[in-house]
Amino acid sequence: MPAPRDVLGFDPGDDRKLADWATIGRYFERLAATSDRVRLETIGETTLGRPMLVATVSSPANLARLDRIREVQRRLADPRTIASETEARALEAEAVAVVLVTYGIHSSEVGATLASTVMAHRLATDDSAATREILDKSVVLLVPSLNPDGVDIVKMWYDASIGTAWEGEQPVELYHHFVGHDNNRDWYAFTQAETRAVVDRVHNVWRPHVVNDVHQMGATGARLFVPPYLDPIEPNVPPEIVAGGNMIGQAVAQRLTNAGMRGVVTDAIFDAWTPARAYSHYHGGIRILTETASARIATPIVIAPERLRAGRGYEAKSASGNYPAPWPGGDWRLRDIVAYMTASTYAILLTSARQRDTLVAGFARVGREAVTPRAGEPNAFLIPPEPVLFLGDKGAAASRRVRDSARATLLDALVRGGVEVRIASAPFVVAGASHPAGTAVVNFHQPYGAFAKALLERQTYPDLRQFEGGPPIPPYDVTAHTLSLLSGFEAVRVDAEFAMPPGPAWTLSGTTQPSQAVGAARVGLYRGATAPMDEGWTRWCLTRFGVEWTRFDDARVRAGDLRRDFDTIVVADMSAAELTAGRLANTAPSALTGGLGREGADALGKFVDDGGTVICLNGSANWAIDALDLPVRNVLADVPQTTFYCPGAIVGLDVVDLDHRIAAGVNPRTIAWFEDGPGFEVISDKGVRVVARFAEADRLRVSGWLLGAEKLASRPAIVDIERGRGHVILFAFRPQYRGQSLATMPLFFNAIGDRATK
Repeated sequence: MPAPRDVLGFDPGDDRKLADWATIGRYFERLAATSDRVRLETIGETTLGRPMLVATVSSPANLARLDRIREVQRRLADPRTIASETEARALEAEAVAVVLVTYGIHSSEVGATLASTVMAHRLATDDSAATREILDKSVVLLVPSLNPDGVDIVKMWYDASIGTAWEGEQPVELYHHFVGHDNNRDWYAFTQAETRAVVDRVHNVWRPHVVNDVHQMGATGARLFVPPYLDPIEPNVPPEIVAGGNMIGQAVAQRLTNAGMRGVVTDAIFDAWTPARAYSHYHGGIRILTETASARIATPIVIAPERLRAGRGYEAKSASGNYPAPWPGGDWRLRDIVAYMTASTYAILLTSARQRDTLVAGFARVGREAVTPRAGEPNAFLIPPEPVLFLGDKGAAASRRVRDSARATLLDALVRGGVEVRIASAPFVVAGASHPAGTAVVNFHQPYGAFAKALLERQTYPDLRQFEGGPPIPPYDVTAHTLSLLSGFEAVRVDAEFAMPPGPAWTLSGTTQPSQAVGAARVGLYRGATAPMDEGWTRWCLTRFGVEWTRFDDARVRAGDLRRDFDTIVVADMSAAELTAGRLANTAPSALTGGLGREGADALGKFVDDGGTVICLNGSANWAIDALDLPVRNVLADVPQTTFYCPGAIVGLDVVDLDHRIAAGVNPRTIAWFEDGPGFEVISDKGVRVVARFAEADRLRVSGWLLGAEKLASRPAIVDIERGRGHVILFAFRPQYRGQSLATMPLFFNAIGDRATK
C-alpha cells in the first residue's frame, strides 16, 4: 500500500512542501485501490469545478454492510420509524460508531489536508489492537478537504512566495473563490456548493455520532484546543451533545498529555453559540473542534517564551486546570502541526470506538427527545406565504429577483437541514388566529425541530462582561442567526396544540443557482489586495441575482478615467486602513502593495464628479467620509465598548425616504445586520438625503447582543450624498451580509440600479 510520500513526493509535514488537490486525490485513489479497508467516493463539485471526495474507512466486514449501518442510523435518528422499545434496543446494539473527520475548510491552514493522508494511511495499514478496535467498532468518514479549490489557491501563492520577503504571508485572493474564511459560517444557510455537497452526501446520509472538524489557530498560545467549549452554548443544542463533547475532548487532552504533547487547552477560546459553524450539533452529532497552532503556512517559525500570549480562558505561560502542561516555546514546524492533528484525531477515533455504547445511546436519546412534546416548548412555527419585510414588486430587476426567491431560499435551508415543512393547502385557524393557504407549517416535534427553532426564533445572547460593569467579553463569532428575519419573514411561534392542516411537503427548489444576467448598471467592484471576505460575498450576491460585474484593483483606480467603464462602483466592507494602505511592503509582491492612497481617492472622487455612483458598505463608509470629504461623520468612532457594543446582531431599520429609488419595494419597518459599523451624523443637509435610519432605542435590538442602543438609535443608516454630477451612497451596515440578508439586499440592488435608470 502506498505511503503518502510515494504519491506526494515528500512526507506530509516537510518544511515548505505542499501538495495540490489533484495529487491529494491520486493518493486517496491509490489507497482505495490497494486497501480492503478504504472506499473512495466523489460527492460533488466545488465552486471552480474540482471533485470533492470522501473516504470511508472501516473493517472489511463493516464495509460489506454499509447500507445496513446507514439504515440503522436513519431509524435511530427518527424514532417514529421504530415500532417498539425492544426494536429500539436491538438497533442500538447493532449500531457502530460513525465518525466524520473534515479537513481543510480554511485552506491556509495547510496541515489539515496533509494530515488527512497520514490518518488514512495509518487506518489502512496499522494492525495494532487499537486500530483494529477502531475499524471493528466504527465507520470513519474522511473528507480530505472541504475546500479543494483553496488547496490549489494557497499552494500556488505559497510556492511563489518561497525565498521572498513575503514567504508565508496570506494570499492576496480569497482561498474560497467567493467567501474565504466564511465558508465555515455557511452551515445553516448552505449558500456554497461545497457546503451543500457535504451536507447532502455525507451528513444527511450518515448522520454521524461524532464530527472532528480539523482547524488551525494562532501561533503564540496553546498548541491544541479541544472541547469543552466556553459558554455560552446555544440553547437549542441538546445536553447529550454538550456532555458528549466534554467527555471526548477531555479524553483527547488526557491521551495527548500522557504522550508528552504539551500545550493542550480545553474550555478556552471557542464557544458553541451558532449553527453557522456546527451543523452536527442540531443533527444528533457531537462536534469536536480541534485547533492546532499555526506556522507561516508551511514555513517554520520560532516562538520565544516571551512572545507567548494569553488567550480567552487561559494564560499561555502558566499551568491551570484547563491548561495543565504549558508549551514552553521554541521551534514550531509544519511537521508538528501534522503530528498534533493526527494524534488528536486518532484519540477521537479510539475514544469514540471505546465509547460506542454511550455515543449510540446518547444519539438515540436525542432522537427520542426531539419527537416528544414537553411543557414550555413550541408546538410549531408558521411562515406566512408572503414576506412582511418586502412590499410589492418595485425596484431594480435584481431586487425583484431577491423578493421572488426569498421564501424558497428560507424553506430550502430548512429542508436541506432535514426539517419537514408542509405547505397548507387551505386556510386554517390556530388559537383564534386565521392563517391563509400557502402558509408553511413546521412541526417542532420532529427529529430536527431544534434546528428549525434555532433559525426561526430571535436570539438573546447573554450579557457577558469581564467584570461587573466592565467591558464585554467578545463572542467568538456573531450573536444572531434568525434566518427567517434575514430572509424577510416573521415566523410565528405556536405553543397551542392544533390540527396540522393538510398540504404537500416542501421540496428543494434550487434557488441558489445563479440567475441569468439582468440589465443592471455597469458595475465595478473594488477588490483590494487584502482579500476582504465581504468583497467575495458581494461577488456571490451579484452573481446569484444576475448582476454582471468587473473587478478592478488599486492600479486600475489610480489609472483614472473610471467613468469610461463603470456607472456604479461598489466598495465592500473594509477598514479605512485597508483601503488607504492596502498590503504593506514585504507582505506581497510590490505591485500589489500600497492601497488606494491619495491618488486612488482622487480618482474615485473624479468618477463621482463625472456622474458615477460610489456605494460604500459598512467600514468602507468611514474611508469615504474622509477620503471624499463628505458632510457626514461617524459618531461611534471613539465610543468605548462599555458604552456601545454590537459584535453582530439583527437590528431594526426604518426606511424614511420612501420616494427614493433605493427604498422601492421595501417595508418602511424592516431589519438590518449590524456588525462593527458606523453611526452617521449629517453635518450639512445640502445635497444629502437620508434614505433609512436605525430604529428607536426600544426597537433597535431585534436578535442577538447589543449594548448601548441609544448611541445608534435613530441615526442615519443609508445616506445618499450628491457630489458633482454623481452620488456617494453610504450604508452603515452590510446589506448583503454573508449572502443571507435577503431582507436588505433590495436596498443594495436598488442603489446599483438598472442601466435604464443611470
